[in-house]
Parts: sequence; C-alpha cells; structure tokens
Amino acid sequence: MNTDNNTSKSNTPEYEIDTLTNQRLLKDHEYDGIKELDNDLPPWWKWLFILTIVFAVVYIVRLSRL
Repeated sequence: MNTDNNTSKSNTPEYEIDTLTNQRLLKDHEYDGIKELDNDLPPWWKWLFILTIVFAVVYIVRLSRL
C-alpha cells in the first residue's frame, strides 16, 4: 500500500513568482516544453501600434482622393 501524497501535489500547478511584485510569471499552459511568459506589452509598443493604424487609415483616405 502506497501512502505517498505526491499525487495531490502533481495536480496543483506550480508557478514562477516575480520576487518584486509577487505576481505569476508563467501562464497555465505549455506547448512542446515551451512555457509562455505572462508579460504585458510596453506602453511605447502599444502607442506605436495605434499610431501605425492611424497612419494607415489616413494614408488610405488620402490615397483614395487622388
């Protein structure tokens, strides 16, 4: 008879925790042994993306007027 309690431990996911903010660093899923980090995009990247979309809309509108 096996009284080892390792089976209950394997059902609970273990996360890597950021030491500064105490937030999880890794998401729950893993593909081919690769774990995905749970990072937000930097604000400058988000603004650059929005600016690119605005530029594309203005470019298409001005191009259609020619």
